[in-house]
Amino acid sequence: MAVACNEPGGWHSLDAATKDRSKMNSDLCVVNHDDGSVDRFIRAVLQLPVPESGGTFDFGVWVSVSEQSFGEYLEGWDTGTYSREGCFGYLCNELYEFPDSTHLHADVEFPPVDLRPLVHLHDADHPLVEAQRHGISLGLVEKIAAASLSH
Repeated sequence: MAVACNEPGGWHSLDAATKDRSKMNSDLCVVNHDDGSVDRFIRAVLQLPVPESGGTFDFGVWVSVSEQSFGEYLEGWDTGTYSREGCFGYLCNELYEFPDSTHLHADVEFPPVDLRPLVHLHDADHPLVEAQRHGISLGLVEKIAAASLSH
């Protein structure tokens, strides 16, 4: 049970020149802006428990991280061995059924080899934080899945 965001929020609104200067694959994204600033993103998984099924519903999301954190993640990419267990980041996708989810604060847990990092949202008064802590219903999973098929 999963849906994924194909790019960080805002990617589709970048102009062609910015996209040409930038790099994105299925795991990483580096956006090089006109003013010389750089945004770095890591593809990760935000898991929501589904108590009725005993499993999780996984959102494939993008998280904005610092230059240092991005570098540390890349250094451990091939081995799954990192200088620290993870980093701070900002959620960079607006998730269906969870309005205003962009920019929620999160910890990113670096993974073993061949897995995506996990996102653990910081405490906040937000429905997505509540969903990660306490779970969502199978009905909501079906609604999200149906909406993702229509996009």
